[in-house]
Amino acid sequence: MNILCAGINHQLAPVEVRERFALRGRYILFTGSVLPKKGLEALVKAANLLFLEDHRIALVIAGKNTATVKGQPFEHYLRQFLRDEHQSRVRFLGHVERKRELVPLIAEAEFVVLPSLTEAFSLAPLEAMALVRVVHSASRSPAARRSMSAARRWMSLSSLRLPPTSPCRAAA
Repeated sequence: MNILCAGINHQLAPVEVRERFALRGRYILFTGSVLPKKGLEALVKAANLLFLEDHRIALVIAGKNTATVKGQPFEHYLRQFLRDEHQSRVRFLGHVERKRELVPLIAEAEFVVLPSLTEAFSLAPLEAMALVRVVHSASRSPAARRSMSAARRWMSLSSLRLPPTSPCRAAA
């Protein structure tokens, strides 16, 4: 018999991420590799509209950024879609450490966004749901369908208790 334990650590780390990344107020979080296929162009364009409605919220993009578009870093390419007055409300954090930084970032976020139309699977929505965070995703994405299916299973299993001798208890 093979036992697969949950791959999500939902215990908060002691690091105060708001201070480390100088985050103030409410924010929306994208987490993942910063690549064109992730739907970030659409997210940044939508952020302009959101910022007009809500003057206190920010967009935080956490993930490794090695992509270039038209010879410039992808972050610079994305910033061209932001209105000048919204530039300071979008933060690119770069790579963050999963346990010490990412988990608290998710826990502090208003909600997590998954704008990709092509991504087949992502841990980001599962991590967010494990921390009881709302996940907004592109409705046509395979990841959105899988995440909803996983969420239904999670809810049905969440009342189960692990026996004291379970190998998953040690992994948690």
